Amino acid sequence: MPTTHGRTRWARRAVIASVATFALLMSSAMALYPGGTWCDERTIGHRFWKNYLCDLTWETTLGGGDNHRGAIAARAAMVALAIGLGLTWRLAARAGAGGATSRVVSACAPIAVAGMIAVTILSSETMGRLHGAVVLAAAGPGLVATGLSVRLLARAEARPRVMTALGVAMMLVGALDLALYTWHLARPAGCDPWTPLVQKVALAMVLQWMLFVASRAGHLAKRV
Repeated sequence: MPTTHGRTRWARRAVIASVATFALLMSSAMALYPGGTWCDERTIGHRFWKNYLCDLTWETTLGGGDNHRGAIAARAAMVALAIGLGLTWRLAARAGAGGATSRVVSACAPIAVAGMIAVTILSSETMGRLHGAVVLAAAGPGLVATGLSVRLLARAEARPRVMTALGVAMMLVGALDLALYTWHLARPAGCDPWTPLVQKVALAMVLQWMLFVASRAGHLAKRV
């Protein structure tokens, strides 16, 4: 049976692999995207700051182009991200040495991962506003797991707490992204230049945080 140290090492490597897989697949999906944004359906190719991530999962784009291959890559990328986040939360819970907060993180993590995968399957192309409702439902346990993970890691991290600072900043940007997304859902469908931009900033911070946790999890486990 693998030791705790062995499981932590495996999880760290899996998180790094999930980030790399997500980056590769999502970059491929962006390269394959024919074009079209909510603000201008006539655009050619992907617009990093103007397309939502879920736009890339559409089989037929906002501009009417065939995006079958790109959609497959985008969905696979989101599944890889969900699995990687689940493992990141598990690493944080392990750093908490089995306390009540760790147990809450461990309980929320699989729900959030399942929710993220459901968001990917129930795309906005076919499910319309139901997709948005699933996003909001998945966001709840995901935010709880992430917020408590940041708290657990802050306790274990030595000064200067760079990973903690990144985690707090990530939570603030993530909350802004969720607020903008909720506001976007409440409005009639149309051009929204801010939400996809904030979404990309939040995503970049999440990926950086995951890599920070994976790179330092072994040391943090020794401190608690």
